[in-house]
Amino acid sequence: MTSQVRNIPRSNLRTLGGEERVGAPLSEWNDPDPHPGRSLLQTRPRRTRATIARPMHETSIRIRWRDMDAYGHVNNAVYLTYLEECRDAWVQTVLGSGGASWDFVLAHVGVDYRRQLTQSDEQIVVRCRLASFGRSSIRTSEEISLPDGTLVAEAEAVVVPRDPSSDRSRPLTESERERLRAELGTEEKG
Repeated sequence: MTSQVRNIPRSNLRTLGGEERVGAPLSEWNDPDPHPGRSLLQTRPRRTRATIARPMHETSIRIRWRDMDAYGHVNNAVYLTYLEECRDAWVQTVLGSGGASWDFVLAHVGVDYRRQLTQSDEQIVVRCRLASFGRSSIRTSEEISLPDGTLVAEAEAVVVPRDPSSDRSRPLTESERERLRAELGTEEKG
């Protein structure tokens, strides 16, 4: 597995509720939800190449034989493992590799599967970037693609810092917020 951070351009980045989103024209994202009850991932148009403007953490992963299911393709649950591998590496890169960076738990994940993977695909590229952060949560935008850029899956995740002594969520520290602001490339609070 190899990891690196890259800048990948995006021309159609839009905002919704203070968070940057991908896809449709600005007028569609600023209007009330056109699809109540559906996730934003379900309403985004399909893409075939990674095109996000902010730095993204990128991890290359070989498809393992154990990832296959009886139908001859990568099991859908394994996609979550691929995303987790990249997200964990991103957290380590952005927040440091100290013990506190492991005190984050996954609170939510949503995945849109765009294409099946098989053993013959051999390798995938998983990307993760910071979408936004709040008082006690971090939202990431993630994707899985083939090395040629063909989009395989898109995902959104929310991770929450936890206090190991109480095993409950905690607010982000000022140091964590500073690093996240730097990752967003902003001076204001997330």
